[in-house]
Amino acid sequence: AKAGGERRDKALVMGAVFAFMVTGATVWAMNYQGTVAEVKSIAQLEASLKVVHNQQANFRVVNQRFATWPELEAAGARLGPTQKVLRSNASSSHWYMSIFDRETGAVCDQTGELFDEEPGERKSSCRTRSG
Repeated sequence: AKAGGERRDKALVMGAVFAFMVTGATVWAMNYQGTVAEVKSIAQLEASLKVVHNQQANFRVVNQRFATWPELEAAGARLGPTQKVLRSNASSSHWYMSIFDRETGAVCDQTGELFDEEPGERKSSCRTRSG
């Protein structure tokens, strides 16, 4: 009777260990998937900001100042389908834009200045929910 009880205890312990391992692997996989989505999201936000940089340069040539987001949008500027402008401002010599990805919660901010030569000259500042 004692051997049967030990086998049952061993089976319960092994079952608990297996369940713990499966749960851990599932949590890890979900975190990994979220991280991959955040990395892709940031890359897409940064790409949008590079396009905005070019649009700002073009707008400034014509209007002698940088554009607000509504002005860029009216001129045909678009963001990705899950992206939204959180904040933006513009003056004759500077512009600022903060955009957000609704799916991942990632946010990227970018500034531009009168003497910028190319879109990659100023690095965007990005952050995610997970840090």
